[in-house]
Amino acid sequence: MKHIKTFRILLLITTSTLLFMACDNGSSENTNVVEIAENTLGNREREPITDQNKSELPNYDELRLFKADKQLVIWAIQKIGTQAKIHILQPATGKVLKKLVISRALVPRTQIANLVYAYDHRKVVIEARNMLTGGVTLNNVALEKKFANQLAGGVGQANISRSDGWVRLSTKRGKDYFYNPVSDTLVDKRTLFRKKRPSQTGNAGWVPQWVRSYNPDNPKETRFILTQIYQENKRRKPNQGRTINERKLRGLVAQGKTRLLSKPEACKFLVNTFSIHFSKHHVLFTYKTELGPQAKKMLACQNSKGEIVWEKELKSEKMLAFLVSRLDKVTLMDDPAQKNTLAMAKGNKAVGLNLNTGKIAWTYGR
Repeated sequence: MKHIKTFRILLLITTSTLLFMACDNGSSENTNVVEIAENTLGNREREPITDQNKSELPNYDELRLFKADKQLVIWAIQKIGTQAKIHILQPATGKVLKKLVISRALVPRTQIANLVYAYDHRKVVIEARNMLTGGVTLNNVALEKKFANQLAGGVGQANISRSDGWVRLSTKRGKDYFYNPVSDTLVDKRTLFRKKRPSQTGNAGWVPQWVRSYNPDNPKETRFILTQIYQENKRRKPNQGRTINERKLRGLVAQGKTRLLSKPEACKFLVNTFSIHFSKHHVLFTYKTELGPQAKKMLACQNSKGEIVWEKELKSEKMLAFLVSRLDKVTLMDDPAQKNTLAMAKGNKAVGLNLNTGKIAWTYGR
């Protein structure tokens, strides 16, 4: 019995030793693979990004469009844990203007004038950055120092998403102030109301407006017509794509309240039209060739004369189909560097679309 027990103990020791050696060899092999992969990725990151080969750019998690006076840029964002690696790109050339790494909570989302703003509500941190260089030009610490009397005790809350270009700053005691980045002024609510009250003198005039008129004989058919409407305040943006009855439109023209810039007879009635973008000379929209399962969804562009200058089936354009599928999530901007080019971005995809030809000027994302 003693010999049998001794044999079993030796067998267990031998088996354990063999298993340990096998695991040790496997781990060393895995370590070598990881080291090789890390070295390869490190070398790839150190390679310069050329303008000619955009395919060398890394895969981004998100693309955001910002526009300065005469330049459009893309902030291409890679999310790595709590950090964000950002490349600021020129869309047409793929040139990397700047690389930076910042906190994910402070990646800019809002543009006011030529600055992009971020707000970390957890830490109550506001940052404004130059959209071309990414450099910080303003934060809440600087604001508290400059406006020490009004912001005594510090900023407790902020709102950078206002559409009027003012940043709301609430003190820790709950008093609201409004900061204007353009004039670099801080005012209270009553003063802001007086500043925003429009002056009616010298602002009246004619402004262009696209309308969508429907066919009286078939309400599912509509067409786009470029008009001019008279407004008491030209600064107020007209309701582009307003749906109107043909009879009412003719009545407004007869009353002298509306002018027709497009000839209605040149504008074509189409089924299930949906507007995407309006400019002075173009309207970009989708429509269906017919109703029913055999219908094709088309993307089309019409000029101010009423002519459809180009159209393409969205089924064959996967990138464009993705971008126009949820317009509430899409950012649309005119590209100042390329005439009649519309920049579209959503998620990790972005496209520059030439409205004259329908050709893709540039694209990012896969």
